[in-house]
Amino acid sequence: MTATPVELRWRPSPLAARLATVGALAAAAGLLMGRAELIVLAIPALATLAAGRRAGPGELAVAAATPSDRYVEDDRVDIDVTITPGPAAGGVRAELALPAGAWRGAGSLTTIGGLSATRTWSAVPSRWGRRSIGPVRLRAWGPSRLDVATAEVSLGQVDVYPPTAWARHLPLPPRLVQRTGL
Repeated sequence: MTATPVELRWRPSPLAARLATVGALAAAAGLLMGRAELIVLAIPALATLAAGRRAGPGELAVAAATPSDRYVEDDRVDIDVTITPGPAAGGVRAELALPAGAWRGAGSLTTIGGLSATRTWSAVPSRWGRRSIGPVRLRAWGPSRLDVATAEVSLGQVDVYPPTAWARHLPLPPRLVQRTGL
């Protein structure tokens, strides 16, 4: 299981935008109309925005492993995923987004706080070939949920082979038949 570091780029969350909008509109309206009640209404929103802890720079780590690198079409693939939040102390949500034509299955993982979490997702490859697992879409929140970061990470690849009954019906090249003596 190899951990992939994911760089987090923080931006204000929708909660921070709502608090800023309510606080600024109420304060501006209170100053323009000379109403102290509106300014008092703006104080809690602006105080919460100012006092909230911000997320620091850093990375979260995503580690994924499968029991094997080779599967047969329509076999279940168990994907063990571990997320270590790092600076995302408000929590992390991870969603497995598999290509619809190549896989069947989905999964999600949510952590609250700065603790690491492990989950096993199951998916079934519906076509043979070299298949990419993922991407995993990550959404991380800062300590006071006033900051949010989004990222995507791919978890690796597996080889998916056709079922043996289907492979028997493949045409064999004549030179291969001559070489092997079939």
